[in-house]
Amino acid sequence: MVVTIYLTLILSLASMSDATTSKVSSTSTVAPSNTVTYSTMALSDSTTASSNNTTEKSNNTTEKSNNTTELSNNTTEMWNNTTELLNNTTELSNNTTELSNNTTELSNNTTELSNNTTEMWNNTTELSNNTTELLNKTTELSNNTTELSNNTTELSNKTTELSNSTLSFKNTTASSNNKNSSALTNNNVTETIDNDLIITVSVAGFILLLMFAFVVVYFVRHAMSPRYKKVTEPQEPRQNFEMIRFPSNLI
Repeated sequence: MVVTIYLTLILSLASMSDATTSKVSSTSTVAPSNTVTYSTMALSDSTTASSNNTTEKSNNTTEKSNNTTELSNNTTEMWNNTTELLNNTTELSNNTTELSNNTTELSNNTTELSNNTTEMWNNTTELSNNTTELLNKTTELSNNTTELSNNTTELSNKTTELSNSTLSFKNTTASSNNKNSSALTNNNVTETIDNDLIITVSVAGFILLLMFAFVVVYFVRHAMSPRYKKVTEPQEPRQNFEMIRFPSNLI
């Protein structure tokens, strides 16, 4: 717009110069020659000065235009730099946002890793406790198995001892059947049998005692009877006594 104003001023000055020249030419026909010469010189000087002023103004205008152009270029460059700075700032902001997102993701991953580590540690602790409990149960089972084995061995020993005692009792019984002396048989049995055999012998002895008492009562009553008093043979009671035999299996 400034250039337009300067161009308008230049055109106005040029039109004024043409009008002045036309006036001088119109009056030169009347005035004397010296006057025309001086007037022409003055007009020429004025025109030259005006032209110089116009040229100076034009140069100033050109300089201002150049300055304006340079300022515009500088402004454009500054704008471009500002735009680039804005773009760089936007890129930096985006990078910062991305870095923040990556940091957040890293924090989340770290938290998840920590949780997984804690869970794995808890599972390891639980596994260790279960292993310890299993080991204790295994030890207890081993102890119970050992105790059962000892009890089984003891039972086997008792069974063997009982079998030996039973076999000894059978041998003693068989031996006692071949002997006539009940006293010797009782002594041999007492040395080899256990408590059960003692009970059996006691019962057998009690039965023998009852039988002996029955025989005594029988002979006493028989001896007290009148028929027995008439018998003169003294050997009959002895013969009856010898006829009584105790079975060997009762001993």
